[in-house]
Amino acid sequence: MEALLAQRILGKNFIGVDEAASQLLTAVSSGERRALQTVPWSEEVLQAKKRGWVLFPGLSLTIADFYQKFPNLFEEDGDLACPEANYIKTTQPEPRWCLMSKRVVRRSLLEKLERQPLAVEVTAMVILFYLTRGTRLLRSRLVWCQDRFTPPWSKAGELGAIVGGFVEKPTVCSYPVTHPWPDVRVLPVFV
Repeated sequence: MEALLAQRILGKNFIGVDEAASQLLTAVSSGERRALQTVPWSEEVLQAKKRGWVLFPGLSLTIADFYQKFPNLFEEDGDLACPEANYIKTTQPEPRWCLMSKRVVRRSLLEKLERQPLAVEVTAMVILFYLTRGTRLLRSRLVWCQDRFTPPWSKAGELGAIVGGFVEKPTVCSYPVTHPWPDVRVLPVFV
């Protein structure tokens, strides 16, 4: 499907490639443009997701890149200072369209064509939606992401990332934890 039709269907819940690149102060490579040339979902899927979902492009930025560009949008006590949290510096979304829910759900309620997001995808959606629409998403919710890492100081072993809780300002903060806290949910990503 053409991006223009997707934009007509989703309205303000659509963030285009050029709009995202402009707001994120980044250039889009020719490879990214090719990968983002068409939206991979049908008109019927987008009609069903037009309320409560955001369609945005995955661009080659890490959470550390977002922090470097927009430090005032991040909490100071997150794990950006934790060198063991390698997903902060290395994980980039693939250059593809990302269709993500704005509503959190229990992990067990993910549907067949949905997956748990990467921390960088949640970060990208929150920052892009704030910069382009002026609206803070995940104001008081935490999202359990699929990123995992094992720091040498952790007696519990593998840790996971939680992103969210943006009450004061549109901050991004990922917390390394061994398991999701009771009130933590996931954001479905449609695949």
